[in-house]
Amino acid sequence: MRLLRHILTALAVLALCGCTDPFGGAPSAYGWPLEPLPFRIVAPPSESKQDTDLREAMVREVMLRRKLAKIWFIDFNEKPDDYLSKRGTVYDPPDSFMVRFKDSKVPVLKISKAWRKNWGITDSTGKLQGWVIHTRIIRWVSPGVAEVEYGSFHGLEASKVRRGTARLKEGKWIFEPGEMWIS
Repeated sequence: MRLLRHILTALAVLALCGCTDPFGGAPSAYGWPLEPLPFRIVAPPSESKQDTDLREAMVREVMLRRKLAKIWFIDFNEKPDDYLSKRGTVYDPPDSFMVRFKDSKVPVLKISKAWRKNWGITDSTGKLQGWVIHTRIIRWVSPGVAEVEYGSFHGLEASKVRRGTARLKEGKWIFEPGEMWIS
């Protein structure tokens, strides 16, 4: 009982002094304030049609597995960082790529439109909880065969990355499972 009282007292002191943000930002009544992702945003290098088609297939593969998303943000990052950190670079997909998702029932936006709030990803209003989809073509093994990495990120304990082989068979990309990380 005594330990519980000490813990509750410590939490009350932290709350009163405004020291509730573990990263030293301004305290907010709802946790972290709504703020844009603190990344350097650049355009990805130009890609071939086959690269773009493969990235679209990876994005759609992730979208099939995450049915509860309210909004998607796409990143062509070659080495995805923790989207809540204060470092890294994100790669906005070109407009020609984004047009491929105009038929989606869930909004699909570039990563530069993502904001963070309370350890998660959201839209600029802070109302729609979002998921980041990142895609990476590690290397082309041969025409129609590539090593790839793709995944989704929602928050500190809601992300998944898959690494494996993608093969083009009869005009459709097939993903062969490899390694997978989940948090």
